[in-house]
Amino acid sequence: MFTNSLGLHPDEESAYRAMLTNAHMSVTELAAHLGWPTGRVAAALDRLSRRSLVQLPPDSPGRPVLVRPELALAALLLDEEAALLEHRRRVAASSTAVTQVIAAYNAPEDRPDVVRLPGPEAVQNRIDQFAAACEVEIAALEVNDSRSAERLEAAERLDTAMLARGVDVRRVYPDGTRRDAATVRYADRLAARGGQVRTARHLPPQVTIFDRYSAIVPIDPAQPEAEAVAIQGTGAVTALLSLFDKVWEQAIPLGSAADDDADEFTDQERTLLELLCLGNTDEVIARRLGVSVRTGRRLTSGLMSRLGARSRFQAGVLAATRGWVPLPDAEDGTPRTTAEPQVSG
Repeated sequence: MFTNSLGLHPDEESAYRAMLTNAHMSVTELAAHLGWPTGRVAAALDRLSRRSLVQLPPDSPGRPVLVRPELALAALLLDEEAALLEHRRRVAASSTAVTQVIAAYNAPEDRPDVVRLPGPEAVQNRIDQFAAACEVEIAALEVNDSRSAERLEAAERLDTAMLARGVDVRRVYPDGTRRDAATVRYADRLAARGGQVRTARHLPPQVTIFDRYSAIVPIDPAQPEAEAVAIQGTGAVTALLSLFDKVWEQAIPLGSAADDDADEFTDQERTLLELLCLGNTDEVIARRLGVSVRTGRRLTSGLMSRLGARSRFQAGVLAATRGWVPLPDAEDGTPRTTAEPQVSG
């Protein structure tokens, strides 16, 4: 179960192992091999495609292409290692933030900067109050993979009103949100108005921060409207904001615009992506592009951000498996097209 240790769903692992033994199977053939309905196979392949382990060519969606395992799995492993390191940092930061929030929660009731909100109406009223006074930014971490239609509509009304006033809106959801069509559409609409939505693999406690001064922290993240604590102008808000900023830096943009923008590469950027996919060093990349090492690193960082990649190598693999640059040849590592019906990578 080596792939399961890399965070794959059992269906993803079964489909991937089957493709490793016969990379030329169509979706129908793979379904027959596994004894699954084609819909189940298609769902597993879609998730594998999102992880850059297989490619689903637009001109032949029924015949998946296996990305060369040594490239794809190496990128996935690097991704897992980076996520583990980041998770450890967040745990430490979360511990500090949670300790301060608990201290605030247990504080004397006459403290004006800490207010317990005992029910949904009290929670919503305080959110509306903070939102109405918000002038600069709202920053929120949402721990649930999907949200009810009512919650999404309420969030969109709130966000739209604040964006119309020139307030920046930043929200982070779990990576599982990418499979929730309603939330993706919400992210698209928010982006069109100037807001930003990202996803992260691991999220600390849920929190909504207004103007870097006020915060709403649910008592039970599974029922964020049920009961919460409102905090203003305390060290706890600063700690929570620091935690949000760390998560935001590592989070991946959500919405179809993120993929659309990535398709508009310059010749220099395409060359850079090919070099990243081949695992070249900063020095080799700079020499091939005819720029300084420092400039090469800046270009690489920019592309990683546009693609939502967590590592240099993953940026190249993502671009190659999505057909934006040629895939490296299986024998000598030189770029080739994706037209060949064989294992690619």
